[in-house]
Amino acid sequence: MLSDRQYDRFVALTYQAAHGGHDHWQAWIDELARAFELWSAHLVAFGHASQQVEFFVLGGRISTEAHVDYMRFYRSANPQLPLVMAAEPGLWIRCHEHFDDAYVESSPFYRDYLIPHGGRYLASTKLIDDARSFVHFGTVRGVGQPPLDDAEIACIARICQHLWHAYTIHRGLAARPLGIRLGVELLDRLAQPVALLGQDRELRYLNPACERLFAEFGERPVPGRPLPLFGRGEPVLLDDVLADLLRPRQPAAPPGRVRRVLRLAPPDGQPLLAIGSVLEPAAVMSAFGEEPLALLMFHRPGRARHIDPVVVAEAFGLTPAEARVAVLLANGLNAEQIAAERNASLLTVRTQIRSILAKTGVRRQPELVRMLVDMPEVGESARPG
Repeated sequence: MLSDRQYDRFVALTYQAAHGGHDHWQAWIDELARAFELWSAHLVAFGHASQQVEFFVLGGRISTEAHVDYMRFYRSANPQLPLVMAAEPGLWIRCHEHFDDAYVESSPFYRDYLIPHGGRYLASTKLIDDARSFVHFGTVRGVGQPPLDDAEIACIARICQHLWHAYTIHRGLAARPLGIRLGVELLDRLAQPVALLGQDRELRYLNPACERLFAEFGERPVPGRPLPLFGRGEPVLLDDVLADLLRPRQPAAPPGRVRRVLRLAPPDGQPLLAIGSVLEPAAVMSAFGEEPLALLMFHRPGRARHIDPVVVAEAFGLTPAEARVAVLLANGLNAEQIAAERNASLLTVRTQIRSILAKTGVRRQPELVRMLVDMPEVGESARPG
C-alpha cells in the first residue's frame, strides 16, 4: 500500500505527464510498476476513427521481446481483453476471478506466451471509451507473485481517477503523428538489427542496432530511399523477396507467418542474413501504419555468441514459444528441464518439440541442434547468382 505522501506524489506525476512528453509518462508508469511490484503496466489508447494505436506507454520488468511477441502473435489470444472491452469504464477485471488453473494450462496465451516470459496475473480496466478512443490501463503480476489484492486495486483505482483527467488533458494537447507510431518505439529497443521496407526497396525505418550494423560497412541508410545493398545481384533478389512478402493474401491466411531468407555479401566478407516477414496492419492494430510492410531482421552468424530465439523464430517460422524451447534444446536441456525452466507442463513442451521438428524439417533433436548452431544455412535462403 502507498502512504499518503506516495499517493500525493503519484497524483502530481500524473498531471505532470499530462502536460509533458513521453518521458514524463514513462517516468510515471515506471514508478507505478516499482511501487506495486508489477511485472508490467501499460496505458494504451486506440482511436476509433483512425483504427490505430494513438498512444502507448509500457513499464515494469517485461522485456521488449515479450511485448513484440504480444503485438505480433498473442494480442488476439488474450482472453481478458474482450472482458475489459465489454465492461463498464472503471470496472477492474482480474484474470484469476474468471480463468481457473485448468484454463490457464490449456490457454496458448498463458501457456506459450505470458508464463514463459515471466508474467502471470492480469488486472486491467477500461479507462475511457468515448466517440474518440478506447483507453485501456493494465497491470500484470509475475510468476511467483500473488495477484493484486482488493486493497491494492482500490489504491490503483484512486490513482486512475486522476489518470482519466490527465489523459483527457494530454489527448487534447497532443499532436497526432502519422505513420508507424507505436511500432517504432518497440523496435528502437530491440537488440537485433531491424529495418522496415515498402515496395521498391523503400526504407521506411531502421532501428539503432541496424544503423550501427550498416555503419560498419560504411553505409548510412536513409528513410525514403532504397535500402543500400552490396552484391550486383542482390537488388533483384530483394525485390523478389519483397514482392512475395507484400503481395495481397487471402483474408484467412495466418498473419505474420510468411518469411523469406536472403543471404547478403557485405564488403567485410562475413555472411549476413536478412530474414524477412510481413507486418499486416490488421494483425498489429496498425501500429506500423496502414499498409503492409516487410520486416527485415539482420543476422551475422559468425559473430553471434549465443543462439537468439528472436532470430530463430523469424528464420524457421516458429512461434516465439517454440523458438525459446528450440534454443533451450540447443543449449543442452532436456524436455523435463525445459518444462521447469519455462513454468510449463511436460506435455506442453513435448508438443512444442514435435511442432519444432515438423516446421524445421528434421526428424531428431540432434539434427535440430546442429541446424541451430549452423545458422548460416538456416532455412531456404536466396543468394546472388
